[in-house]
Formats: sequence, C-alpha cells, structure tokens
Amino acid sequence: MKYAVQHIRPRPVLRGRVRCFVKRRRPEPAPDIRLKTERKSRFNFSRFAFNAAAFAILCLALQYAELSRLGQETLDGAYDYLVRENYKKAVLAASDPSPMSPDLKLVFFETRDYKQSYTKGYWTPRDEVGLAILNSLKRGAKVILVDFSFAGEAPVVLAGEQPLDGTQKFLAFLSEAAELARVKKAVILAPVVSVPPPKGYLELLARYRDVFRPANFEALRDGHDSKVRRLRWFSYSGDYAPILSAALSATLILTQKDEVAAVREAKGFLVGDQEQAKLLSPALAKALKPEEQKMSSRIIYRLLPRTVVAREFGSGPDISRGVVWRPRQIASANPAEPDFTGKIVLIGSDYQENGDFYQTAFGPLAGSYILANGLNMLLTEGMIKEAKWLNLLLLIFTGLFASILYARFSSFGPTVLFFGIAVVSPWLSSWAFNRYGFFLDVWLPALGVGGYNIIAEKADWQLYVWPQRLIRKFFQRWK
Repeated sequence: MKYAVQHIRPRPVLRGRVRCFVKRRRPEPAPDIRLKTERKSRFNFSRFAFNAAAFAILCLALQYAELSRLGQETLDGAYDYLVRENYKKAVLAASDPSPMSPDLKLVFFETRDYKQSYTKGYWTPRDEVGLAILNSLKRGAKVILVDFSFAGEAPVVLAGEQPLDGTQKFLAFLSEAAELARVKKAVILAPVVSVPPPKGYLELLARYRDVFRPANFEALRDGHDSKVRRLRWFSYSGDYAPILSAALSATLILTQKDEVAAVREAKGFLVGDQEQAKLLSPALAKALKPEEQKMSSRIIYRLLPRTVVAREFGSGPDISRGVVWRPRQIASANPAEPDFTGKIVLIGSDYQENGDFYQTAFGPLAGSYILANGLNMLLTEGMIKEAKWLNLLLLIFTGLFASILYARFSSFGPTVLFFGIAVVSPWLSSWAFNRYGFFLDVWLPALGVGGYNIIAEKADWQLYVWPQRLIRKFFQRWK
C-alpha cells in the first residue's frame, strides 16, 4: 500500500552571508472557537425565542405607555403633529369640500368690540351679551351656547348723566330672551354656576327651567404641559350626577327628536350601563364608551382665527366667512342675513385680556374656538378613532419581524428596521389619520424595536456568554 507524501518546497532564508533552506511547516487551520450564538450566518432559534418574549413584555408595557409621563409626552407629540398636518391638508389644501358643519354659527366678541364698548375692555359688557342672545333667538336659533361666566355684580358706570348698570340690563335682556325661547321651543345652554352669580340670576334660571340647561364649558388640559387636546364629554356635579358638556348637549338637542331619551342614552354609554345604540348614531355611541375615549375625545380642528393661521402657516383660505359673526352684525335691521333658523349658535369671546385662552397644538387659542371645533367635530361625526387593536397588531408584527432579523443578522437588522420606521412613520401616520381618522402611533413600534434591541444585546451577553464562561472556569478549577 502506497502512501502519498506531500512535498513542501523549502523557502530560502538568508542568514548572514550563508544561504540555506529551511523547511517550514504549513500551519494547521485554527479550530472554530466561536460560540454557537456568535455564528451570525445561521438562524438561532434560542435567540429568537428570547427576543420575541422580551418584545411581547415590552408590547404590553407600551400599551399602558400613556399612563407614564414619557409615554404621554410621546403620544401627545404625535397628536400635535397629526392634527396640524390634518388641518393643512383639509383646510389649507382644500381637500375637505365642507370643513364646517352648516348647522353651526358663531357670534364672537372680538377685541374691537370690547374696546368700543363702554367698558373699554376692562370687563365683559354683559348687556351686549344679553342682547346677542335675544337677537340670535329672533333670527331663528334653536340652541344657544353662552360661553361666558358671570360672577358678582358688574361696575356701574355713567353714560352721560345717567348711571348704566350692565347687570340689570343683562338680566332684562335675558328674561326677554327666555320668553321668546319658550315660545319658539329653543334651548339656552349656560355654564354651571361655580362662583356667586349676580343677584337675580339664579332666580331667573329657576323660573325658566324648560329653557335654560346647565352644561360644562370647561376645557380639559393635560397635566404635563397644560395643553388642551381633548373634548370633555361630561363632568360630575355636587351630587355626583353627570353633567354633559356643552358641545355634546347641543348636538343631542339639535339632532335628536326625543331629547330626554337621547341624553339618558348618552349618559348610559358614559357610565357603562348602555351597550347598544337606539337613538344615537353608531359613531357617536362608540366614541362615548369609556373604554374607547376615556371620557373625552381628541379634537380635530377646522376653524382657526385669521391671526393664528397667519402666525402658524403664513396664509390660508378664510373659512370663517358666513360662520363667524359679530354682535353688531346680528343686531342689524337686515332680516335675511345672517339666518340662524334651526342652527346651533355659540356666543363667545376672542378677547385675550379676559383670560379664556389655552395652549393648543396651534399655540394660544381662545376657549370659544376650541369649543367651536369640538362642536363641529360632533356635528360632522369626525371623531378620531384610537385604534388600540390596530396599534397592538402593529406592535406584535414589528416585534416578530425584528426578532427574526436579530436572530439572523445580529443587531444590524433591527437597527435598519428602527431607522426605516422612523422615516416611514410620519407618512404612514398622516395617511391613516387623514384617510380613515385612525390615531395610529407608529412611534411606539419604533421605540419598541430600539428598546428591545438594547435588551437583546445585553441579554445575549448575560444569558449566553457569561454562563458558558462560568462553566469553563468551574471545570478548569477542578481539573
């Protein structure tokens, strides 16, 4: 039996002046001493199983991210971005042919109305507010929302040689308006009295209980930055009875024939006693469920003051024409314009000195404008859908996909996925928000991939490398 002999050609080496030949051995290939988890070219199921489990726990934590400060700030930042993009597409780009409901009219006291009155802007001219209520009823309004709070007595001033008591004139106009509303079967929504009102105000409300309804006009501000992002559905009174918000009450009065039954059904949905809608529309009934909107709904904006549009966007179409009116315009002798027949009329203020301004996604905005956008959202049934199950499915899909990438390509795959989501998320969120009204927060999967990537890297070291090194040291010690 012949054996094959491998001949290696010697390599000449110079040692001084003597040239000799040294026979060099071919080095043997080094053994693959890498750990099994370090071989990146093969799919590692143990790595995939651990990372999928870690991401599942992270998904559950992200579902309750709104309860934490960081999660709340992330969700609110996404909402601020989406609502601005939605306004630019719907109003500035005119993709929405009818952004405002035809059933809503506004009567706003602006800065010049305050400055030109006898109060000179130091306080609200109450008699002009009462006159605006009376004129709105004369023009056929069905529901009137009075977004003013009256505390105490107004100062008495001299108009020429006669004293002018704005409070008494206001009560006189309000009494006349109540008589007219009783004849026309109209409703006046007034704020819930929380401070001592002027003398005779509560007696007037009690005398016309069929006309005046208490409502909640308060704005719902977030705790971490005091911005208004949500429309409150109701609040509790002193005897813990739910009082509907002004926007919801006005919508039910205008759209429902049986107002009492509709209000009862709405309160049933809010407290969780009602399951199926009998009078309310399916969209409104779903929005009122506690598990859907947490007793409130995020606001979609369509109407902004011209000054805010110029400050935030430079320029844009004026959609307030025919919607927003001044008190002197409705007091004119022209009976044809404006026509408030069968409409909701919101009487409010756009005067910054009265303090009824709040921070929003568009900067400081009057509370009456916030209420008007909430009313418009309810009348057009354009409520935002939270899409919690869709967000959860997106989280699960992203987590499984990232786990597969990490098990196959180490940290390179999830890193690419993280930056890919960061690039695609603004477009995808805007598309879902503008097209279907879904509040799809794609940043949660991005945070999940990034956070889980860090966890997986640390866990890979702790759960794979460290135990094997400990075992090796143990056996070397007892050799």
